Amino acid sequence: MNKSILVVQSDEQKFELLKHQLIELNYAPQGIIHCPTIDQTTLYCIHNFFVIIAEFNEESKEGIELLKKNFPIVPILILTENTNHSFHTNVVKMGVQDILVEGEYNTKMLGRTITFARERHNFALKTAEKALGIDEQLEKIPIPLWIMDAASTSFMFANNAAVSVYGYTKDEFGEMTLLDIRPDISHNEFIDNFRKNINDFSDLRYSYHKKKNGELFYVHMYTQQITYNNTPARLAAAIDMHEQVSHQKNNAELSNKLKQQKEQLDNILYSIEDAIWSRRADTLELVYANNAYYQLYGYPELEFNGGGDIVLSSIHADDLDNFIKAVNNIQKTGHMDIVYRYMHRDKTIKTLKTQSKIIKGIGGLPDMMNGITIDITKEQEMLETIRNNEQKLTTTINNTKDLIWSVNSKLELIFCNKPFQDFFLKIAGVLLNEGDYVLGPWHDEAFTTRRAEEYRRAFNGESFTTVVEEHTNNGILYNEISSTPIRGHDGKIIGVNCVARDITTQRKQLLKIQEQNEQFREIAWVQSHRVRTPVSSILGLVPLFDYNNAGNKNNIEILQNINLAAEELDIIIRKVVKSINMLEAKHEE
Repeated sequence: MNKSILVVQSDEQKFELLKHQLIELNYAPQGIIHCPTIDQTTLYCIHNFFVIIAEFNEESKEGIELLKKNFPIVPILILTENTNHSFHTNVVKMGVQDILVEGEYNTKMLGRTITFARERHNFALKTAEKALGIDEQLEKIPIPLWIMDAASTSFMFANNAAVSVYGYTKDEFGEMTLLDIRPDISHNEFIDNFRKNINDFSDLRYSYHKKKNGELFYVHMYTQQITYNNTPARLAAAIDMHEQVSHQKNNAELSNKLKQQKEQLDNILYSIEDAIWSRRADTLELVYANNAYYQLYGYPELEFNGGGDIVLSSIHADDLDNFIKAVNNIQKTGHMDIVYRYMHRDKTIKTLKTQSKIIKGIGGLPDMMNGITIDITKEQEMLETIRNNEQKLTTTINNTKDLIWSVNSKLELIFCNKPFQDFFLKIAGVLLNEGDYVLGPWHDEAFTTRRAEEYRRAFNGESFTTVVEEHTNNGILYNEISSTPIRGHDGKIIGVNCVARDITTQRKQLLKIQEQNEQFREIAWVQSHRVRTPVSSILGLVPLFDYNNAGNKNNIEILQNINLAAEELDIIIRKVVKSINMLEAKHEE
C-alpha cells in the first residue's frame, strides 16, 4: 500500500520535527513530501497520498476546499496553533478528518490520529458508495452503531454491539428514537445540537446516554450523513467514555478540595498577628508572607511581588551592614536574631526584631529561611526615654520585671534596677551595687566567657540581642538579653546598657509556629509532588484506552491501573486532610 504523506508546512524547522516523528512511526523518509503552501499542493494532485497533514490557522475555508478538490479521496488532518473550540468545529464541518494542536500532541498520538483518520475516511467512502447492504458491514464493528432517520431520529437499524451495550432488542430499537436513550433533562439540548450538526460528518462530543436498565453513562458520539433505503439518514457511532469522563470529574473535585485546604491554611496564618514569612535561603526570594507581614512593612502584596526587595532597600543605613552580616551568617549558624531600624512607607522609623531559622529542603527543594518579625519600636522608644531621663529611668525600670543594668569599660556596674539586684541575691546570695564587677564567680566559666565577648561587641558599637536557654525544675526558660552601646556627648562609647527579660512564652510560641510551618511545608510538598504521581499515572493511562475497540483485552488492565492510581490518590488526600485536622487541633489548643 502506498503510504506517502503530504505535509503542508511553511516553517522548515517545524516540518523537520514532524518528519522525524513520522519516521519514528515507520513511515519511509522518501515518502514524506514537503509542500510550503496549500496553493502549491496542486502540483501534487496526481499523487495518491496515504494522508495529508496541512498547517491551517485561518477561519477561511478556501484552503480546505482546495485540498478536498485536489485530493478527493485522501483524508486530511489539520495542524494548527489555534486552540479555539469553535474553530475546530468549523474545520471538521469543512470536511477535515481530525485536528492536531501544535505543542499538545506526541508521536504516539500522531500515529493514532493518522490511523483513526484513515479508518473514518474509508468508512465514509464505503458508506457513500454502498448505502444499501450496509447492515452486514456494521454488524462486524464492535462498537455501538445505528442508522436513524435524519428528520425524526427514529432508529432504522442497530448493530449487535448496540444491542449488547444498551440492552434493547433490535425490535425495541425499531420502535424508539434517539431521544429514548437520552436522559429527560438533556432532550431539548440534544435536539438543538442535532439540528445544528447537519453536515456530512459531525462530532457531537460527550453526551449522556441511558441503557434499558436505567444506567446512565457518557459516550463520545459521531454521526455521518448517508442514504439508507432511499431515505435521508444518519449513521451514528457511540464510544463509551464513562470511565474517562468520570475520572476527569473526580480529578476536578480533588483539585477543588486541595484548593479549599490551602485556603484553610492561609486563613490560619492570616489570623496570626506577628509577621510570619519564608524566603529561599539561596536567593532570599520571598516565598510566603502572612497578612501581618505586609502590614508591618506598610506595602501591599502586589508591590512586594513587583521586583526588588523592599525590606533590604528600606533598612536604616546605620543598621544595613549588620543586617546583611546576620543574613550571611545564617548559612553557618542555622539561625538569626537581629534588631534593626526600618524606614516605614509612611516615613516613620520603626525598630524591628527578626528571628529566623534555616529549614532544610525536602525532596530536592531549596533550603528555606522561616522567620518571625516583631515591631519593637515602642520598646526601643522606652529605652531611649530611659537613657535621656534618669529620674524616669529609675521609676520605670524598678517597676518592671525586666532586669536592667549598665556597665563601664571595666565591666563595673554603672546602674542596675531592683529586679536585677533581687535576681542575683536569689541565685548567688550577693547584693550587687554600683562599682561591683558584673561577671563575678557566681557564673560558670562558659557563661562568663560568652558574656565577656558580648560586652566587647557592644563596646565596638554593635547593638544586638541574644537568647539564653536555661533548664530548671519547671522546664526550659528563655531569657532575652539586649546589649546597646551608651554614647557620651562627643559620640564616644562610654558604657553598655543591657536588658534581660523572660521570653519563655514568646519563644515557645515561635517554636510552635515553626513546627506548624514545617507541617505546612510537608503538606504543600505532598500536594505538589505525591499527588502528581497518581495524577500523572491516570493522565498517562487514559490515552492508552482503545475507544474504537471496547473489547480490547488491554482495556481491562488499563482500567485496573487507573483504579489503583485513583485509590492511591484517595489515600494521599486522606493523609493530607488528616494532617490538616491535626494541625487545626494543635492551633486551637
